[in-house]
Amino acid sequence: MRTKLSIILALLAALLAAPGSAQAASPAKWGFAYVDNPTATAWTTLDPTHQWGSWKTTAPGLSAEGRLVGGVYQVKFPAIGTGGARPVGLAHVTAVGGGTNNYCHLVRWFQEAADEIVEVKCQAARSVSPAPTRFTVVWTLSPGVTGGQGTHAYFHWATGERYNSTGGSVMVTGTNPYLVQFTGVGAPTGPLTGNVQVTAVGQYQQALRCKVMEWKGTVTVSASVYCFTVTGQVPSGVDFTASYHRERSIIGAAPPEPPKAFGYLLCQNGTVIARYPVGVGCGQVGPAKYATVFPGQQVNETHAQVTAYGPGPGVAAPGDPATYCTLASIWVNAQPPVNCFDSTGRPSLNGFFTAFTTSRP
Repeated sequence: MRTKLSIILALLAALLAAPGSAQAASPAKWGFAYVDNPTATAWTTLDPTHQWGSWKTTAPGLSAEGRLVGGVYQVKFPAIGTGGARPVGLAHVTAVGGGTNNYCHLVRWFQEAADEIVEVKCQAARSVSPAPTRFTVVWTLSPGVTGGQGTHAYFHWATGERYNSTGGSVMVTGTNPYLVQFTGVGAPTGPLTGNVQVTAVGQYQQALRCKVMEWKGTVTVSASVYCFTVTGQVPSGVDFTASYHRERSIIGAAPPEPPKAFGYLLCQNGTVIARYPVGVGCGQVGPAKYATVFPGQQVNETHAQVTAYGPGPGVAAPGDPATYCTLASIWVNAQPPVNCFDSTGRPSLNGFFTAFTTSRP
């Protein structure tokens, strides 16, 4: 009997410790960066005003670095590697256009020595060939169930890794579009709130992008994730990452843990649909360009991510579903500008989610 009980307990312990468990206890690790020189082939320190990470608590002299290797750009977050052969944690990437319609997807992320490496490939709207493109990137590995203000949850389709700060489930059904359900993360009363970010994950030979077609719910929040090829096709089995955060930054830490200054919004046709905190806004300033504003949050190092939202251009007309959005340029004064495009790379009206965070209190 003791032997059988020991075996059962050992199996339960193994299941609880398995990757993908919503309650998997692990130290909070994270980093964000902005690649301002996408052609550097040697390890180069990235823009110090737009990078920070959890390594700063133990190794404040280290910095995030990047290099181009065979068309794939590697971002190195120092001293926060997680170990193991499979990718863990979650990453997002957003192109910073600078007048182009380029976009980016994740290739992979992994540990190398003590560091965490995130690989990114970028290309123009109708091409699969790599194109030098500035971009922002964030990687985070959250701890187990956490209390405090707000919620945070994420999912990686290929590995099945999932995290939910409430201890609730994260479920995915469908084959494209995918319905991602974050249980227990929403507000029990009031309008739908929080922020959703999604990013395609593909091989070097691919060119993929993902968006949120629809989201709904109260306590359980559901997001319909749609992924496309370079020609606007909808293949099954596309890998992607998806995350949700409410009253927390995209990093996932619960206040009063840093960062204390952060915000997010859902903008549609120049109108804010959901936001945090009060005062965050957006407005249309061009054919398909929007100015987002996060008042009082230009504090220390800053970071932003963008994800396209909606069935297509405009409010009512579905139009071209394979729309996408990028950061138009690097921002000043906590006002990251956003550009949106149709599947051919032409400017297109579109809704989008923006997440903005600072580094420290």
